[in-house]
Amino acid sequence: MALTYPLAGGGSDTYEWKFTVGAFTRDLVQSRIGVFRGGSTFTPAGGGRTGTGSDRAVEFGNGTGPISIVQVDFLNQAAANDEMTFAIWAKKYDIANNSVFWGISPSSSSNLRGWQAHLPWSNNNIYFDTAGCCDGSTQRINAPITDFAGYSGDETWWRDWHFFVFSKKGEVKQIWIDGTLFLEGYNTAPLPTDFNELLLGAEPPAGNLFHGQIDDFSVYRTALTEAQIGQLRSGTSPQALPAAAGLLAYWNFDDMPAEGLFVSFTPEPDTLTADPNLIRVVHAEGTPAWDTSKVSLLLDGTAINATVTQASGLTTVTYVPSPILAAGSHHTATIRYPGADGTTILSRDWEFTVASYTKDVLHSYVGVLRGPAKFTADGGGRTGQAGDFGIDFGTVNNRQGVFIGDASWLNQASATDQFAVAGWQKLHNVADSAFFWAVSPSSSGTQRGVGTHTPWSNNNLYFDTAGCCDAATQRINGPITDFLGYSGDVAWWRDWHHFVFQKNAEVKQIWIDGQLFLEGYNTNPLPTDFTTAWFGYNPADNGGLQGILDDMAIYGAALTEAQVGQLAAGSSPQSLPATAKLLAYWNFNDASVPVPVLNVSYSAGNVTITWTNGGTLQQATSVTGPYTDIAGATSGTHTEAASAAQRYFRVRK
Repeated sequence: MALTYPLAGGGSDTYEWKFTVGAFTRDLVQSRIGVFRGGSTFTPAGGGRTGTGSDRAVEFGNGTGPISIVQVDFLNQAAANDEMTFAIWAKKYDIANNSVFWGISPSSSSNLRGWQAHLPWSNNNIYFDTAGCCDGSTQRINAPITDFAGYSGDETWWRDWHFFVFSKKGEVKQIWIDGTLFLEGYNTAPLPTDFNELLLGAEPPAGNLFHGQIDDFSVYRTALTEAQIGQLRSGTSPQALPAAAGLLAYWNFDDMPAEGLFVSFTPEPDTLTADPNLIRVVHAEGTPAWDTSKVSLLLDGTAINATVTQASGLTTVTYVPSPILAAGSHHTATIRYPGADGTTILSRDWEFTVASYTKDVLHSYVGVLRGPAKFTADGGGRTGQAGDFGIDFGTVNNRQGVFIGDASWLNQASATDQFAVAGWQKLHNVADSAFFWAVSPSSSGTQRGVGTHTPWSNNNLYFDTAGCCDAATQRINGPITDFLGYSGDVAWWRDWHHFVFQKNAEVKQIWIDGQLFLEGYNTNPLPTDFTTAWFGYNPADNGGLQGILDDMAIYGAALTEAQVGQLAAGSSPQSLPATAKLLAYWNFNDASVPVPVLNVSYSAGNVTITWTNGGTLQQATSVTGPYTDIAGATSGTHTEAASAAQRYFRVRK
């Protein structure tokens, strides 16, 4: 796309950009668009709640992202009369914190919570919030699913399709399940009239993701009657209800393109923070499904040996580079695939730049530096000696962290319910963040398999496992002022200190500088579905550590007091005996090739571009390219007349 605009001194210039239209679905009343985010997609044909023919549903998997609907004037139309109904079919894969829908209202409290439901929360309670949260007299009604007579008493009940209705009429709010009234309550706050977006399957922007499928979602300007709810439960189309029901919107999710659609590209197109060890394309199958013998993947124009698999209506094309791609390197990937006629070969390109990364010294597990996280200068690690580096996460929160894209090796610790994470930390500021965080889709508290805070902004240390935040089953915590070695001054945090968080069955401990700080008891065992992990980042609250980490080690056993003391005295994690079961160790002494940094200055009618860390300067007439090398521009400086035509520049390593 191009935009031509006039210049102040006369003449014109043109700005060009490109974009790719992602997956979307239309409602059947006014063709309002719902955009799939984060890898959510359609189920295969027959995957909808009827299980027949071409009936499809939305597949969120174990948390892939919401559907975003921004054409939501219909919500405000209903809200003006303080009366509205949402009806939806859903089935769950697990009982984890989630939001099945979230109407965003800027005037509403608790993260713009205009109209929201947890279906259910990890405590098996269903919550229905309007005009904010969480006052029981004005905003919220809730009850445990065990109060529903039709509930089997077994969590597998959620894995079947069930029909849910949420309605409000004045002060009266109701929740219906499978055509039966489950809960009625009274909330006095009227509905807000400033809805500007509706999310299906998440809390904004993309938290507490729904694990499962939804189908046949409809919205009404009235509170539906028992008879109307019964009709919908029995299979009547929302469009077949009488006009008095006031149907405003209806998505049946049966409008997947015949040719299928691309669900995700890894790395994301045009990202500057690509992982170095994975290239993947996921495509939802159309009719017919791709012939896998006609699918191929290229990297920088060269065919590569990719793996192609088909399952559950998805074609997945995967390549694991070996050796892994260099930090700061720029690449173009190409997927070739059969067109709708099964014969024509189509292709699609995307570009990406590999981020800086660090590898553990045992197995070369990759940790990718995200946001402003960077290696310290030489000698910036906790010893201060030449050759010792740490990771500096910066002085402000910008969602920085070290991301471990495959942390499935953590599940080794789950077998014995023993685990320890140890490392050194020096803070710039005390702020909401995390020391170490491991993601487990089955765990509550935003998939909090392990969460450690050193400290939270309230100066408390927290250690969560298998969810959050029950003191009997999941969390131990205490204020740093309980530690005898604490100076009482926040400046204490600006020195290096050693932390150990460990679990040995029910017994959990936090150690600081070789001293036991806190011991408690949590009955939940470690989860067995760890997927990814972070150093220095808390994805539940988007909090990035403001400080430096070094020598982060993870064990499959709880350490002894002597072993904790050895680490706090400076011993290498690798020096501990085999019984400590060292699983991974990042010493951060593998500082990657630095990514080029550009600076632009103006003087006397000239623009000077300088860059560090090597590379060749490239130019283009559009921000999206194509870019070409500037002859001789490899010295780190280049000057152009300010009167020259508008151009865009980047550095290629």
